[in-house]
Amino acid sequence: MITSESSHKFDVITKTPQYYNFFLDKSKLKFIIVFKGRGMNTTDVLKKTGIPRQKLYYLEQKGYISPKKIHVGEKAFREFKESDIQLIHWIWTYLKDGFRYRIAYEKALKKIGSGDGGER
Repeated sequence: MITSESSHKFDVITKTPQYYNFFLDKSKLKFIIVFKGRGMNTTDVLKKTGIPRQKLYYLEQKGYISPKKIHVGEKAFREFKESDIQLIHWIWTYLKDGFRYRIAYEKALKKIGSGDGGER
C-alpha cells in the first residue's frame, strides 16, 4: 500500500519496471499511472530547464521539439529524451538573451552539434 501526499491510499496493481507502475486509487476508483520510462515528463522538464509551460508548448507547436507522446485512454503524456531536454535548455537560454524563436532554435542546434552542449 502506498500513500500519496494528499492522503489517498493506493494499491499497487502491476509493476512493469521499464515503463509504468499502475495504482488503483480507491477513493476515486480509477487507475493512476506513474511513468517509469527512459525520458522525463513535462513537469520534470519544466523544473530542470526553468522554461515556462506555455513556451515549452509553443516550441512543440512550431515543430522545434517533438517529444514522444504516450496515450493512455483519452489522455496523452509527453516523454522527453535527454537530447530534447538539452535542446530546450539552449533554446530557452537564447530566448532569455533576447533572440527570436527561430534564431534561438538555430543557435541551440549549432551549440549541440558542435559538441559543446555544456558550456555557454
